[in-house]
Amino acid sequence: MSVYQFGIALSRELVEQGSATKAVVGVIMGSQSDWTTVKPCCDLLEQFEVPFEYGVVSAHRTPDRMVKYAKAAQTRGIKILITCAGGSAHLPGMVASETILPVLGFGPISEKFGSMDVIGSCVRMPPGVPLAFMGLDGAGAKNAALKAVRILAIYDVELRVKLVAWIKNQSNSVPYAAHD
Repeated sequence: MSVYQFGIALSRELVEQGSATKAVVGVIMGSQSDWTTVKPCCDLLEQFEVPFEYGVVSAHRTPDRMVKYAKAAQTRGIKILITCAGGSAHLPGMVASETILPVLGFGPISEKFGSMDVIGSCVRMPPGVPLAFMGLDGAGAKNAALKAVRILAIYDVELRVKLVAWIKNQSNSVPYAAHD
């Protein structure tokens, strides 16, 4: 299995034409520099064999692309959107304002800004524009993927079996005693 067998990279044609894909989760980031934060999310979706697409959609530098992507996602077959943005971190909230799909947001911890911009932008949403904030850095990325898997597993028995096994394995990996 290749690293992104289940991942489809966004392209101009895919966004502009609104073509359907096999992806059920859309993973978007505000800039290429967010990739290191987003990769653990994609890796976990890959592990669960959840078809996803991923790419850069900036709320500030490509607002038309963001609106087109968010508005067309559901008709293209996407069921959940996962968004990552650092800096001012407006991508998650702006995407949530343009779709009825569940939007899960997370972001990197910036050396320059810390994490308050990301947290503030994601948790202080106005009434009527729900956004689920999953956390920061790798933990936020993994939690976003796992939340997407949990939502999808409600209706997908095969995925639910994988999730239950994954949770059991995680529980079994925690030792009873601490060691030096």
